Amino acid sequence: MLFRGLVDCSVDGKRRNGRLLLTDRRVVLVPYGDIGMSMVMFGALGGLVAGLAAATSARMSHQIARDELAIAAVTGHNELTVRSRGEGYAMTHFTVTSPEAPVWATRLNEWATGANPAS
Repeated sequence: MLFRGLVDCSVDGKRRNGRLLLTDRRVVLVPYGDIGMSMVMFGALGGLVAGLAAATSARMSHQIARDELAIAAVTGHNELTVRSRGEGYAMTHFTVTSPEAPVWATRLNEWATGANPAS
């Protein structure tokens, strides 16, 4: 694992917290599960328990191999878009929100060229 960071992402039209992971081979987006209505129905304690369960049930939603990364760009305020090479169904892309979006864009573009990304 080279780097990892907390991000906000959209899964099935819902905003979720997640992790952006960078290894020596790929970049991976892992959104946490949905806490649903637990907090509303069971209060803060229910929300806390559901949040912990969501974090432990996280599954990878997107991955892009190092040689397939086309671009990582800041596309809005704290918004990072990551896109693979290819077109149509052959392309993978995702957008996340993070206060570190500019740092991640630089890091990913350096990583794609084969250089060791700066911390």
